[in-house]
Amino acid sequence: MVELAILTGRRAHTVIAVPRLPSVLGRDGADIALPEPGVALVHATLRDAGIEGFILEAESATSIYSGGKPLQRLALRDGSVFELGSIRLQFRIQPAHSRNLRGLEVLTFGLIAATMAAEVAWLLISPTWP
Repeated sequence: MVELAILTGRRAHTVIAVPRLPSVLGRDGADIALPEPGVALVHATLRDAGIEGFILEAESATSIYSGGKPLQRLALRDGSVFELGSIRLQFRIQPAHSRNLRGLEVLTFGLIAATMAAEVAWLLISPTWP
């Protein structure tokens, strides 16, 4: 799962799950809305670039800042920090959640065990048992 942590601004300490890739970052109406000063209506697009990893591309009239330098394209890794307008964000890659799988595994194995026990019991009480 890909997330963006907002480090500064009105929504500081907020973590946003990226809903899909590619996703547009910008003001109201964008896939990831960041209504902060200096953020354009359509500021940048976050893409999955396969082997290259993740890429953040600025739209023509905007810039992404990383290390104080304006960029049009930024390769992102887990933990990368960048700025859009007046806010600083951190790119995060989280492992997929599988917390509900444990319960499903226990239920499945329990049903298999109950089915096997019922079959053994049927064989033991069946009149055709040799």
